[in-house]
Amino acid sequence: MDKKDHYRYNLKIDGKISHIGTKMSMGSNYKTVGDNLLIQMYKQLRMSNLSEFKKYIECKYSYDNYIKYLKEKNKI
Repeated sequence: MDKKDHYRYNLKIDGKISHIGTKMSMGSNYKTVGDNLLIQMYKQLRMSNLSEFKKYIECKYSYDNYIKYLKEKNKI
């Protein structure tokens, strides 16, 4: 049996999987994510800073706003 220790997340745009993505551990401490891991994740998701990423994961920043931001910054 193939046992996965991470979940992989990729951004889907217009029904197509993009090159932008991140992964998250399924280890025993997966409920607690430290700032060092969050920093890696926001960079992988092409966000400009940790504060912006935290707004996104707290659902204060919509998918549409994220796509608009990526287009404005020529990241997609």
